[in-house]
Amino acid sequence: TFLSNKLQLKLDELPNNDDLARWHPDFDFVNIPDIDISPLPESPDRNYKQLLASPIEIRHFAEKTQSQRVKRALFSTFSSDDVSSTIALSSPSKESYSIDGLSSSLIDKIRSKETNKLLSNKIDDQKEMLSRLEQAIAIVQQFFIAERATSLQLDLVAKQIRDCHSGPLSY
Repeated sequence: TFLSNKLQLKLDELPNNDDLARWHPDFDFVNIPDIDISPLPESPDRNYKQLLASPIEIRHFAEKTQSQRVKRALFSTFSSDDVSSTIALSSPSKESYSIDGLSSSLIDKIRSKETNKLLSNKIDDQKEMLSRLEQAIAIVQQFFIAERATSLQLDLVAKQIRDCHSGPLSY
């Protein structure tokens, strides 16, 4: 057999199959305690309100994140109507304190200006992205014309766009 030929063991030195065990020899296999019965975990649909977030909460989270990709995805998820309606509904109840020396009407004006600024930044970003898209399309079109091919490798097209585009492409 393999053990006797390769390892040079005699048959009487080999362990008996009954003595082989898959657990530690010091493990008390006979006196294992029973498993306690416990209730099943609570269903996640009971805590759904904790998981839901309003559009304004999502926008605040997006402002804090570092990833531009996450910011774009979260900002584009909700329309400006959703955000402005949520801001209008939640602002008076959420911020009830006043700052010494400032009237509440002035604070409301500042908040509305900040909201409008956020919404205008979103519109400006969309316009900038569309202008980048127009330039990228023109570059790809010229590249296809110059190469005179019906199909091109994606790596070559991406390199051409990266080399010829006037602005930064990593938004």
